Amino acid sequence: MRIGTFESRIGSVAPEPADEPTSLVLRLHDEIPSDLGASSVAVVRTRDGLDPLVLDIPPAALLSAVAGATEVTLDFAGLSDAGLAPGPTGAMAAFLLPPKFIPGDEGRVWLGDPNGDGVFGADLGGALIKPGAPLASYLFLRVLGPLAVGAGHDQTNTAAEAATEAQMPIANQQFWDVDASVVALWCWISGLDAKGANASDPVDYAGCDTSTMPAIAHQGGEASTFSAVYGTVLQPMCAGPCHHAETTQKTTLSMGSLDETYNLLLGVDGPGPSESHDLPYVTRGVPEESFLFLKLTGDPKAGSQMPPGGALSPEAIEGVETWIRQGANNN
Repeated sequence: MRIGTFESRIGSVAPEPADEPTSLVLRLHDEIPSDLGASSVAVVRTRDGLDPLVLDIPPAALLSAVAGATEVTLDFAGLSDAGLAPGPTGAMAAFLLPPKFIPGDEGRVWLGDPNGDGVFGADLGGALIKPGAPLASYLFLRVLGPLAVGAGHDQTNTAAEAATEAQMPIANQQFWDVDASVVALWCWISGLDAKGANASDPVDYAGCDTSTMPAIAHQGGEASTFSAVYGTVLQPMCAGPCHHAETTQKTTLSMGSLDETYNLLLGVDGPGPSESHDLPYVTRGVPEESFLFLKLTGDPKAGSQMPPGGALSPEAIEGVETWIRQGANNN
């Protein structure tokens, strides 16, 4: 945005009041100086190899631009009556406050901080993903863990008040394997060439150095993959002692390999439980209707609790429950 001689990136746009706005509050990246020079107001869009696109705002629409502040208030009615010339057709109000923000949309304002939380991703060297540099890539930092902002944290907006950005994704449960995902993102960004031409190539895990990757924060509620369930619970605690091809135990479930075990549990191959009470080993999304889960938790509907030597740890049972609740996928 340009006000006189002052220019600053627009971070976010908020209507006030939200339901029937009479004004728009534009939050900027930089503080407004005391000497603005001329009173002209415009949105300026820079374009590689082309002259900047200047979208004029009627001077009367500028309600407030206080020195030292990072907010500009514009009159909504004045903007609604103002067209855009040159540039996309439509009212300036619709340009600044679209019904849906789509990054890079030529007919909409480009926001540097659409969340309105004071963090400008472009401060990380110009991109959400900086090829070859995961620790300068805002996307990577946001999924790695909670992200500190403010003075002393030069990877983010040092001008913002000290605060903590929540780890992404934000949801009731993350439903993903955060360890595998963060490593994949680290290796993908590390292997990107300067212009990202190899972005769609397979990730080069063999040539990826993760020795300097920071510790991953675990949010809870993350996905429990079948490979993790098999490797940490079923194979060592079930297959090894009893559920294998040479077992002398009375069982129809042989956990000979990861794929074999998955196919048996999901009913792809082999019979179901010998004492299932009409329950399959696994009912996708419903642990309470899965013989495997009931057996591990000691539910009377499934007979005696397994393993016979004593109950599994709460963490192991939770891993099985989470895997089933999240769809019992084979990954």
